[in-house]
Amino acid sequence: MQKSEISKEYCAVIEKERCRRALLFDNCKELFLRHHPEVLEIGCGHGHFLSAYALAHPEQCCVGIDLKSGRLKKSVKKLKKLNTKNLFFLKAEGKEFIGALGQSIRFKRIFILFPDPWPKKRHHKRRLIQEDFLLELGDHASIGACIYFRTDFQPYFEWTSKMIEHCPNWMLDQNGRWPFEEKSYFEQIHSNYKSLIAKRI
Repeated sequence: MQKSEISKEYCAVIEKERCRRALLFDNCKELFLRHHPEVLEIGCGHGHFLSAYALAHPEQCCVGIDLKSGRLKKSVKKLKKLNTKNLFFLKAEGKEFIGALGQSIRFKRIFILFPDPWPKKRHHKRRLIQEDFLLELGDHASIGACIYFRTDFQPYFEWTSKMIEHCPNWMLDQNGRWPFEEKSYFEQIHSNYKSLIAKRI
């Protein structure tokens, strides 16, 4: 491949990312102008959990995000079948989505179920749960709001626990109760998992 072709391909990728982020901002703006989501699932997968949650809690507005188009299509397909008015799905990466939110947006419940653990040490920086992410997430969570985290990978559970312990606006809630149970796609695959709850302080 010639140098000029590489440059064109690189520019095309950058432009595609720019357009995707611009669309995310527009979608977020439209969603939050018309609705007031209280519940967020980051990495909603095929939408199993959040669809069931939204049906069981019609008074709560829910939004699920995922970056994988194939997964998101299945989520949207479920949404169309349910024909519910309190559930929305967006294509977005967790950090990008939080960055696209307006200052007034505050969630009460945030579910992070079976995120990619990036097990290799050199990839740990790619894990969703990082100190800066928790701080930014805290800016969009009401006081007393909770993060509900679940993983089948013990080292990631320990990592997340430590991150929360060192984060000034979150604390582990040892006595907290999981608010709703519905087997997600990954939960059906991974029967051995651990859960934790963190409360916004």
